Amino acid sequence: MKKRLAVLMMAGVMAFAALTGCGSEKASETAAATETAETEAPAADSSAPAADSADDEDNVDNEIELVQASLTYMGGLYISDPENDLMFSIFKNEQGDLVSVVTKLDKLYYGILGDTPSATLDDGREYTQFTVEDHTFGYYFGDETTDSFVVDEDGTVYFGKDLDESVARDMVTRTLSGN
Repeated sequence: MKKRLAVLMMAGVMAFAALTGCGSEKASETAAATETAETEAPAADSSAPAADSADDEDNVDNEIELVQASLTYMGGLYISDPENDLMFSIFKNEQGDLVSVVTKLDKLYYGILGDTPSATLDDGREYTQFTVEDHTFGYYFGDETTDSFVVDEDGTVYFGKDLDESVARDMVTRTLSGN
């Protein structure tokens, strides 16, 4: 069971690594090989040494560290609403792509951002839109004269608070590890 979990976690890490461009072609080939190994692996032998799972966990931790090192934190916001609990972070990968992780209640969305068009609220405030896994959100990073805000996928506008980089990186780790 632990070995299967480790294989699934490794597949997630490799998929995110391929998504973020870490290792580019090699990461894609490794992810494909991991998926093949997952589907073709024989049933786990209960007599297999426990050291394998520790090694697998170390490999996953190393892969997560490599992906984290390849990302530059660009910013993020969160809202304080117990009925929504939305936060997002944006990173730039080594290829210059923007990568976002969004959590909303118990849901997690992530991916490379395509277009990030400007939009305007009914009150005239402009903001940036982005779409992750077919869910469109928006944000505006405030300054000394204007507050930050987040636009939820349903168009509701919330006061936004700056997301600390350590929390944003925890979001990436959660995405990669499946925890």
